[in-house]
Amino acid sequence: MNPSIELRIRTMMRALTEVIIPAIDSQNPLAMEQANLLLGHLQVLNQHQGREKQIEEIEHSALNELSHALVEVCDGGHTTSAALSTIRELPQGVNTNELAHAIEELVISIGVDGSIPCKRKCKKLVIEHARSSVLRARIWFKSMNFDHNPDVLPSTESLFT
Repeated sequence: MNPSIELRIRTMMRALTEVIIPAIDSQNPLAMEQANLLLGHLQVLNQHQGREKQIEEIEHSALNELSHALVEVCDGGHTTSAALSTIRELPQGVNTNELAHAIEELVISIGVDGSIPCKRKCKKLVIEHARSSVLRARIWFKSMNFDHNPDVLPSTESLFT
């Protein structure tokens, strides 16, 4: 029998909490901090296990929506037009990194010679996207206990419903 990833992660967490962390010298706060950080990462890995592809698809979809919204509202000079053409010519199913770079290039180009209305609309769209992206990241990593206000965040499961 091959133990599941979940079982292996839970076993590592138990070893940390029941054996390793209690054995750490109280005079070594860095070791205690690192052990607890490791425990936090294991908890998150256990929680995220099997969901990585889904969150990547959600992120890609959000970037895709942003690119379409930007194309709808942007106009300007030669630099903006060239960046718009690049986004329009991206193949269906382009990877997330290429899409993000094309969006970044468009936003930079709009700053160079985009029309004033385009700049206003672009700013609003990019900020809305960033807020949503940051909220997703805060929810995704909530169990790491890094967030300044984790009690206001919905569960990780809410990302997938």
